[in-house]
Amino acid sequence: MRNRVTTLLVAGLLLAVPLRAHADGVPDDAQSSARAEGALGLDLFEASKWQEAFDRFRAADAIYHAPTLTLFMARCQSKLGHLLAARALYQALIGEVLPPKATDVFRQAQRDAATELVALEMAIPTLEIIVRGSTAPSVTIDGASAALSPAKNELDPGEHRVAVTARGMSPWSSTVPVGAGQALQIPITLRPLPIAEAPRRVVPDDAPPESGSTWLYPSIAYGAGALALGVSVVTGAIAVSETDDIKSRCDGSQCLAADAEQGSRAQTMTTLSTITGIIAVTGAVVGTGLLLWYPESAPDRSAARVEVFLGAGTAELRGAF
Repeated sequence: MRNRVTTLLVAGLLLAVPLRAHADGVPDDAQSSARAEGALGLDLFEASKWQEAFDRFRAADAIYHAPTLTLFMARCQSKLGHLLAARALYQALIGEVLPPKATDVFRQAQRDAATELVALEMAIPTLEIIVRGSTAPSVTIDGASAALSPAKNELDPGEHRVAVTARGMSPWSSTVPVGAGQALQIPITLRPLPIAEAPRRVVPDDAPPESGSTWLYPSIAYGAGALALGVSVVTGAIAVSETDDIKSRCDGSQCLAADAEQGSRAQTMTTLSTITGIIAVTGAVVGTGLLLWYPESAPDRSAARVEVFLGAGTAELRGAF
């Protein structure tokens, strides 16, 4: 046996005056089709087939509008967990202006909608999203733009995908289960993006050697060392020559005062020879260290050569790498 609300719906379908047109303006076959759809909807509703019932009530309402149909559509949506859609239907029914001759059945449907809406509002869950680490984050819930705290996002019960992005920060996302009537808060702390490491090029073991930058730096070190060695040899030779010349004119341990300037020049050459000799040794050590650091990518060492040409008071460096 049908319950009271079902009886009201049947009465609304069979006895009420259409709201979109006068009774004499609605074809009998349209009214009959609406009654048939509504009756199928009632059977499905009582069988707890909420989606199928909703589809029948909506089809009936499209043919012949009655507030009782809107009421049952709202109830179907509520049973399906579509609380926001159910609220919209309840509010539409409550706000509907009924004609003066509307039956008590239609007016009762509005009163029932107002009562059921109060309970429904209490069941709608809310989600408050608090984001730290960024002043301008972008927040979405199930792909739709969402509000940040202190605003609260009203949702249907169930699982919802929350995602937060911000410039220069690592994105955050998670699936959040929300129950009926819950008021949840989600504190989210965004972290800076990690510093990207430069990609390393992988060289196959059987790849031919390259004459790239890994051989250039050892070549420069060896070349600088060779040039310094040449300068050291030349300046050393000049210093020895100048010193021997001065000693040839000395009387025992006493040398001529006129040779003081030549002696100072010989001392300068000796110092320069020592410094460039140290540079030559350093260049050789650094070049060897670089070759040991990049052994697999250095070319054939026999192909590289450095030649130093020494002349009277001159030094010249020639090389091929």
